[in-house]
Amino acid sequence: MGMQSAQQRLPPAETVVPRPGTSRSTAVVQKISGENLPAEPAKPTLDATCANTSGQRKAFLSEGVLKMWCEDDQAFQWFERGLTKAEFAKGGASKLKNNKTSAQITKRSSYLNKTDNTETDAGRKTIKDSFVKQLPDSVQDGHDSDTACPWDQVPAPPTSGMNWERERVPWNQKHHTSTKWDAMEETRPDKYHTHLRCKILDSADWTNINETYNPVDSDRELANKIVTHNRIQWAINTFHPFKSPGTDDIFPALLQWGLEWLTPWLAEIYRACIAYRYIPKLWRDLKVILLPKPGKSDYTDPKAFRPISLTSFLLKTLERLVDRFLRDGVLSNTPLHPNQHAYSTSKFTETALHSVVNKIEHNMENKLSTLGAFIDIEGAFDKTTFNSIEESLERHNVPITIRKWINSLLSLRAIQININGKTQAIAARGCPQGGVLSPLLWNLVVNELISKLNNNGFLTIGYADDLTILIGGKHENTLSGIMQDAFKQIERWCTLNELSVNPRKTELILFTHKRKPNFPKTPTLFKVTLKLTTEVKYLGVTLDQQLNWKKHIETKIQKSTIILCQCKRMIGKTWGLKPHIMKWLYLTVVRSSMTYASIVWWPKVIQTTTQQELQKFQRQALLSITGSMCTTPTAAMEVILGIPPLHLHIKEEATLTALRLKTCGLWKHTNTAHTNILKEGIQINPCMEWICDKTQKQFVMDKTYKINTEEASNCYTNPDTLDVYTDGSKTDTGTGAGVYCQDLNIRIAQALGKHNSVFQAECVGITTAAVAVTNRQVTNFNINILSDSQAVLKALAKHSTTSKLLLDCHKALTKLATNNTVILRWIKGHSGILGNEAADELARRATTLKVVGPEPIVPIPFSEYKTWLHKQTIRTHAELWGSITTCSFLALE
Repeated sequence: MGMQSAQQRLPPAETVVPRPGTSRSTAVVQKISGENLPAEPAKPTLDATCANTSGQRKAFLSEGVLKMWCEDDQAFQWFERGLTKAEFAKGGASKLKNNKTSAQITKRSSYLNKTDNTETDAGRKTIKDSFVKQLPDSVQDGHDSDTACPWDQVPAPPTSGMNWERERVPWNQKHHTSTKWDAMEETRPDKYHTHLRCKILDSADWTNINETYNPVDSDRELANKIVTHNRIQWAINTFHPFKSPGTDDIFPALLQWGLEWLTPWLAEIYRACIAYRYIPKLWRDLKVILLPKPGKSDYTDPKAFRPISLTSFLLKTLERLVDRFLRDGVLSNTPLHPNQHAYSTSKFTETALHSVVNKIEHNMENKLSTLGAFIDIEGAFDKTTFNSIEESLERHNVPITIRKWINSLLSLRAIQININGKTQAIAARGCPQGGVLSPLLWNLVVNELISKLNNNGFLTIGYADDLTILIGGKHENTLSGIMQDAFKQIERWCTLNELSVNPRKTELILFTHKRKPNFPKTPTLFKVTLKLTTEVKYLGVTLDQQLNWKKHIETKIQKSTIILCQCKRMIGKTWGLKPHIMKWLYLTVVRSSMTYASIVWWPKVIQTTTQQELQKFQRQALLSITGSMCTTPTAAMEVILGIPPLHLHIKEEATLTALRLKTCGLWKHTNTAHTNILKEGIQINPCMEWICDKTQKQFVMDKTYKINTEEASNCYTNPDTLDVYTDGSKTDTGTGAGVYCQDLNIRIAQALGKHNSVFQAECVGITTAAVAVTNRQVTNFNINILSDSQAVLKALAKHSTTSKLLLDCHKALTKLATNNTVILRWIKGHSGILGNEAADELARRATTLKVVGPEPIVPIPFSEYKTWLHKQTIRTHAELWGSITTCSFLALE
């Protein structure tokens, strides 16, 4: 789609009524073309629209801006097809690649047009029957002429080339009476009963629920803190544009395209929802999709499916705002336990694996055994009670207004299902999988158990609903007794919170170097005696009893080979993908899967036998890329393609992960096997010990300064306006930043050093300019900071960052904007603007200056570490190639 304003992208509210003789598609295009768009509405006020009476409040919340989206489904037809308006006007169905589906879509459109232009029911039935005759015999036999249109069951056209996350449902399919999926689900009600604790109803009735609440001033103040225009725009833009919508069929792109127009309306609706502790009725409906879990052998088991709840993105946006408020406010005062690694900032599966393996290796180094229990809490999201969630919120001092709103969010859910003719069900417990707030709510609930176990001396590491308990010691009987005490606490907690742990899925393993450990009695969990295993799979990594990683390497090579073979099915000896495409597939898909979590198992690749196995695996990929003869040496193909041996790449990835954990403060160096990777890297390049610019992700939501990335067309000569020019430069001799302001006589040339980037120099220039103007005690001025770096301005415009320099720049700008109006503007570099040319000259001069003090005076960018490591891998690869004597080649003149 071309560049359009927000109003041009928004479909208007009125319903499309085709003129006689005009097709429905033409009417839709006329409607969306923007000829009769309504004027931008005035900003609503909370007091005017949300009266104290319950009826007026509900009417506003139930309709609001939703009405203009939900009244007309035909407006979304060209969105669903992924076509432009011009293509749709010319007959978008003929553009589709699948000719058969295109013909069906054309027939369906013809059917709809004829029925729309037929006024009598008898006429519609005659047209309908004529179309039924064109169906295959197998379809005609099971078709009832009094039911929905047969063309409603035609599948959506293929969406190849578009970045859809699911197969798009036809725009009018939600009006049909039955689908193939619905029929299957109606015969399998055990799936819903297994995953969803709910009360089946014919339809949701909210009249018997008392939802009357008159907010006080504190409720409105809290709502104003949670909901701001900037936060709404941030929340909506965090969603992928074409994620699967809820029952209202509003996907994020519709909100993003009309964001400026919708923001004032959504702000007042969201504030009213928080203050009144209310969930609009249109947002309570959700549909549950049962997705099969990959890798299951038996899909007749209901537990082989995962229920995903699809709710309205208007509600998800409000959930995102509340989630951000809780994480930045409440959880900063009463944080979660540091051993919870799921759904936390800068934590991921590799941090949990690092913590687990580090403890086991540390005990082995000290000749101690470690008894590990790997526990999975059943139905963590589906079976958690509302009372447990509310109590956990209260323990973390969440305001009562938020607690009651979350309780309404969870308890007032109308799930669309199809069991024995029933169409809706009211949730009785659990939080929806796929909900924005659900991960945080579960973290708050399970945090009590993790904290209690760790405080009592049982090292417990959590990742979502997976818990790992590690007990170290010399005597196996003592370890068993201590583990039994931990299990008793888990049983009490599960009973209190009405949850359960499946003992048959709980794995118990003893990590030790002993050949025959004496373990006469194993602990029991829920009256089931557990059995010791020799290996366990935890977060995708196979942990064996002695941590020699042999089984894990075999498993990864086997699975990666399957992925590679699936990719090779797209090529042949004389046809298929081009070599550079096959190389891309191997590097991004196959090899990335192979090197997952290499931070913990990289010591295994030092062994020669492992290197040979990895070389044999990579050889298959190299032959597929080059199409070479089977006698071509592996080392030669690696050099030709520039792909280093796999064991070198694994060590590079492991070192990068270690550096990433170190910069975020999550690295635990105890001189164990896998933690030596960072020590080796520093010995090779001492610069890797320098301080890094990367830090944990931090959010900057409400800025007091403005950023304009559009080119400034002229210079500002207003007497109350100050123009400050900044620039950055990098040469072979160093990096520098320059600041120039004629009115304040500012001319600064600041040297940074050799190892910083141009981006950092531009950022330091803006920070230096803000500090310089602040030090001159300038007040009540309009200050324009003009930079020719769009990258820095766009990075400052984002609502989150992992750069220490950007955080310092934000703080300096915020301080300057306390008594001034500050605007960051972009200007085109080297375009003859005197101020920019002066700043550029100062920056170039700074690159030749000597840095005052030890380097680095500015933190090193993380990309510099990547460059150092990759160059070291290339050097090592070149040394290996030079040492090979068995690989001969012919020099061509």
